[in-house]
Amino acid sequence: MAVFNKLNAAKVMFLATLTTWAVTDMPLEECREKAAAGDAEAQYQLGQRYEEGRGLSRNGIRAVIQYKKAAEQKHRKACKRLSELYSRGEFVKKDSAIAAKYRALASGDNAEIAIAKASEEESKSTDTVDDIEVALDWILGRNGKRKDPKIGIRMLCDAAKDRPIAKGVFIKRWMKGDLDDALEVLTDEEWTLIESWFEEAFRLGGSWKKCGLILGNKAFRNKHYTAAISFYQAAGRAGVPKAWYFLGCLYWTGSNKEKWGTPDHVKSDRNAMDAFIQTLKINPRHVDAKWNLGLIYLFSDDKQCRNYKKAHDIFSELYRNGGANNKWILYDYGLSGMLVTDEALSNIRKEYERIKDPHSYARGRIDYGVVVKRTQRTKSELEAKYKSLLKEEKRYLQYIKQAADMGCESAQKFVEKFQSSYD
Repeated sequence: MAVFNKLNAAKVMFLATLTTWAVTDMPLEECREKAAAGDAEAQYQLGQRYEEGRGLSRNGIRAVIQYKKAAEQKHRKACKRLSELYSRGEFVKKDSAIAAKYRALASGDNAEIAIAKASEEESKSTDTVDDIEVALDWILGRNGKRKDPKIGIRMLCDAAKDRPIAKGVFIKRWMKGDLDDALEVLTDEEWTLIESWFEEAFRLGGSWKKCGLILGNKAFRNKHYTAAISFYQAAGRAGVPKAWYFLGCLYWTGSNKEKWGTPDHVKSDRNAMDAFIQTLKINPRHVDAKWNLGLIYLFSDDKQCRNYKKAHDIFSELYRNGGANNKWILYDYGLSGMLVTDEALSNIRKEYERIKDPHSYARGRIDYGVVVKRTQRTKSELEAKYKSLLKEEKRYLQYIKQAADMGCESAQKFVEKFQSSYD
């Protein structure tokens, strides 16, 4: 019976605690209004909501700011929570002096001495959560600050060098585009450091994987090619197909060279080919990667990258899948077809020359008569195949003419130069 009574008593206390919490926990809108009006309890509760992600997006910095506003009004729970955060270094830089300050405010014991000591230590340190907020004020142009991302990025970058929460803010603002106009102030050493931050972010997975793609694009636009390549590779390894695609475009010296403007020392058809292949491994339906890979196979100056058969396979697929009305696909399909056919014709001509005289070819062999008959048959087959391939080549020429009629300049130049060869 005694045990039963103890259980009942515990149950009553638990329910009473829940009831108290339910009564004192303000509705979100009311909490916001009162906190803005300066109500310390509302500021404390709003800080809790930010910290726990309850009804709001989880945001440690905003939680600390609300706790500090409440603590300025001697709100003991807010002081206690700040003391815990500073003791552990959670959301803020670990600082035992500041933790002691808020602990004293929470308990009311020897507060003046603790505050004096803590204030002295705090005045020596600029590495608090407030500097992140000031940096954001400059970046976003708020709280009386003019919008100047160059000042803000410098403050934020310095804070992020040893503060995980500042790194997160830096990455998020970068991804949102708020730092675009300020990237020129970063040094090469800082670019290297920032690269490591994003690599840490990649390892977290989820939406962070995409930040490498954004960072690579911005690094490229600012001509930090080594950093751009590194970011694209990291994002690509994290499973982002567009990262491999953009890396391929960066390397590729073909049709997109004016758009990308990659310097010669960075260009590499072989690296571009590998990047486009990686893109298609992750996303086999990536049409642009497929098209660019086909262009490398077709036009590359690197003979080890050139492969007319693979190019024709790609452009045949693109032609079948809706490319019949695209003048460039028509031209590439027709040209790759003609080149494959021309290679086949060249091989037939070599073989034909070798066995052109069956009697001479078979002379000296024991089975002379058999070889002559077989060679004559092969010769006839080669002649038939040769005629068939000539018809095939002219058929591909028609696709190039069709592309020329649609306004494809490359097709028009081809027809003007080689038309007479196929008439």
